[in-house]
Amino acid sequence: MPMSAGEMPQTVNIVPRVVMQEQAASTVRDALRNVTGISLAAGEGGFSGDALTLRGFSARGDFFIDGIRDLGQYTRDSFFLESVDVLKGPSSIIFGRGSTGGVVNQTSRQPLPTTQGEVRLSAYTPQGLRGTADVNVRVGDVAGRLVLMGSRIDAAERDNVFQQRWGIFPSMTFGMGTPTTLTLSWLHQEEYNMPDYGVPFFQGRPLRVSTNTFYGLNQTDRERTVTDVLTALLEHRFSDDLQIRNTLRWAGYSRELAATAPRLVASTVAGGITRNSLVSRSPQVRNRYDSLIVNQTEATVRFDTFGLRHELLAGFEIGRESSEAVRFGQTGRPNANLLFPDFYATGNIVQTFASDIKTVANTLALYAVDRILIGEMFELILGGRWDNFHQPALRAHRHRLHLARRLRLQADNRHPHLCRGGHVLQPVGGIADARSQQRQSGARNGDDL
Repeated sequence: MPMSAGEMPQTVNIVPRVVMQEQAASTVRDALRNVTGISLAAGEGGFSGDALTLRGFSARGDFFIDGIRDLGQYTRDSFFLESVDVLKGPSSIIFGRGSTGGVVNQTSRQPLPTTQGEVRLSAYTPQGLRGTADVNVRVGDVAGRLVLMGSRIDAAERDNVFQQRWGIFPSMTFGMGTPTTLTLSWLHQEEYNMPDYGVPFFQGRPLRVSTNTFYGLNQTDRERTVTDVLTALLEHRFSDDLQIRNTLRWAGYSRELAATAPRLVASTVAGGITRNSLVSRSPQVRNRYDSLIVNQTEATVRFDTFGLRHELLAGFEIGRESSEAVRFGQTGRPNANLLFPDFYATGNIVQTFASDIKTVANTLALYAVDRILIGEMFELILGGRWDNFHQPALRAHRHRLHLARRLRLQADNRHPHLCRGGHVLQPVGGIADARSQQRQSGARNGDDL
């Protein structure tokens, strides 16, 4: 937007790096606990990673990194972030399709004009260690920055459950201090976790067992994610009134999950809970790969017409998103004793293919937002966006009883025309009345399949 967060006719909450460091907020989820109107979810429906609702609307697909969609299913670490910004309410004019609740934009750390560095170590109870390093070096008009992170934390009062992550975020800026700059960056993050699906339900409520009781299986259970985001940002400043920037990004997100969903064996609890009651280890096994390639070009122009000052942001975006979700079944998993489960039990486990669903979406967008300053107390914000969202026919391959079937689902073609209007009245410095209205688009790329 051609204005600061405080000048927008929209609620914007910013969680800066200093707050995240003071609170030891190691993930975006932790940082978002500072923002009202957000409810953190557990990722039901086969999804994992960060899942939340913003103003009552699911925002699982409304994460962004520096203004470009971040569509992966993973735990977003804060080690490379300068701030986490939450825009509440419709924001499709700038960010494109999404929910009505708003968006979460992650602002990354960029190379600085000074040479500096820091190292941070944190310890956790009952057992855990996290370390981060941030080093920035400038030589002439070239500056480089390297941010590192490593973390291993055991879940409190849960046997054999842990989260392990490491990440690296190198970035380099060429031409610092000149009208033309090129910034290259790469986010790489890996996770290796022991997934925890809790305890089974008994008589309509969670089973009352010892808090540390874990029904997972060492033989198969695991969760591994790999995230790569490569960005090239080219900026040129013609003058104080005209700047152009072009962002090219490729991102890939892979996820492998094999987890245990505990279910009571009904025949062993028909007469109540006993030492011989059993839990069935229901398999939850699936792999997923998401990829994204986007090019975004924006121009910021300031000019005067008929005595009115204009600050115009105009942009063009083209992209392609793809996703593949593969599900598996397993047989031969050993049952667990309800009161004393054996994490290291083994069985003759056989894995079979269940389904393979692939989706692709192509996007094309034109947008513009004009901030018109009328006198010293009043300003008008007008904007519009045209989106071409094309999702070809989905292809799903399913395997049941060794018979393969191919399903073709209807293609999705949308051309939403979005508009936004707003005004800001500031009769006294520091006091402003801001109002806005916008039409929102909610097209998705097969996220809910």
